[in-house]
Parts: sequence; structure tokens; C-alpha cells
Amino acid sequence: MMGENVDQFFEQEKIKQEKVKILEKLNIGSVGQAIIMLVALDLKPATELDLYNNNDNEEVVKDALTKVGLKFANKDVKGRKNVVARLAIARDRETLDRLLEVSGKKDHEAYGRLMGYPETAVQAFIAKDLLTHEEQPPEMADNIFPMKLSKEHWREELENLRIWNEAIKKYAPDTYRQARGIN
Repeated sequence: MMGENVDQFFEQEKIKQEKVKILEKLNIGSVGQAIIMLVALDLKPATELDLYNNNDNEEVVKDALTKVGLKFANKDVKGRKNVVARLAIARDRETLDRLLEVSGKKDHEAYGRLMGYPETAVQAFIAKDLLTHEEQPPEMADNIFPMKLSKEHWREELENLRIWNEAIKKYAPDTYRQARGIN
């Protein structure tokens, strides 16, 4: 019994590493890679990705997303300057369907939850009760993910970001260094 659990653990780790290796090859920017990796690693329910002329083309990206088992659909690019394609990406069909129904500009609460942001950060975003840039804790310097922290619960939210950053450091250290601007 114990041996089976150990075997399962190592098999799951191998699958995670294979998924990350596929996503690392995409030319979509290191932060974009890292965010999609979080979805593929089941640390984030969904994300959206804008593709530009200097990125891999849409078919290359969709092929990689299919290989790592993610669900995706095109979204409207109207009003998005220089964006050639916009993809909604999720770990399962149900989450993707929910993402396709909400607008990040109109339904901040549902959108924030789908992006995997802590509830306290989502509520603070709606209430406009966020730390200013000057108030950001020094630990944010190591963060590669875009997320606003609430004034009241920033320590707990920072822990969420720490977990995301540590996952990318572990599975994709080159991606993490590139996102931080470290060669």
C-alpha cells in the first residue's frame, strides 16, 4: 500500500514536470508561461492570455495547451491594442464555461475567484481598499505574478503569492528567473 502511494506521488511529479517542459517552450513571455503553469499544476483555476505578433501563433499555443490537458476557447479581442488573439484557459470545461460568461471589467468578484485570487483580495479590489504601490511589503520584490494586496489581509494574500512563486521556482526555475529579469 505504501509503495503504491509513493509510486503515485512520483508519477504525478513526473507528469507535472512534463507539462511544465511543454509550456516552457512557448514564446508567450515568461509571466504568461508561469501563469498558465499554475493552471496546469492545479494551483489556479483559470487565466486569460493575450497573444501578440511577436508571440507563438495561436495554433502552436493551443497545441501546447491540449498536450498539457488544459481547456481553452477564444475570446473577443475588440478594443485590445495589438492583440492578435485572446484565449480563456482553464483546468476543466466547467471552469472554462464560467470564465467565458464573466467579464474581468464588469464582474470583478467572479473573475477574481476564477483567477485564483484569495477572497480577501477580491473583496478589497471591489471596495478599492488595496495597498498602494508605496505600501507594498518588501517581499513583493520577489513576486512575478500580478495581484493587488488588500490593506487588511495582505499577509495572508502574500502567502498565496509565495506558494505560486515557489511552485514556479521548483518546476520552472528558468521561467522564474526570466520573469524576475534575472539572467
